[in-house]
Amino acid sequence: MDYKKLKIKSYKHWDLYLHENQCYLGRTFVQLKEEKGIDDFLSIDGEVRDEFFSIGQSMKTALKTLFQPDKMNYAALSNTSPVIHVHIIPRYDPATI
Repeated sequence: MDYKKLKIKSYKHWDLYLHENQCYLGRTFVQLKEEKGIDDFLSIDGEVRDEFFSIGQSMKTALKTLFQPDKMNYAALSNTSPVIHVHIIPRYDPATI
């Protein structure tokens, strides 16, 4: 997958991407740029952490405005990629779709 084509925005410490699988409309992920000494999501602090939460809040607001999801899920699993990243997954009630 050529993730460069899916990049929405680049920040100082993070990049925001549209997830290639849109089974949940608006699914995105935020990926940490190369940061020395950060190898675990819970090791993020200071400016890097603050920027992450700012991006997450902005995405949550945008997704709620655009698609009105019923709730938001967040996942930081690192099952297939060693790079720290967090999925932002809007969820929709099947009864309302």
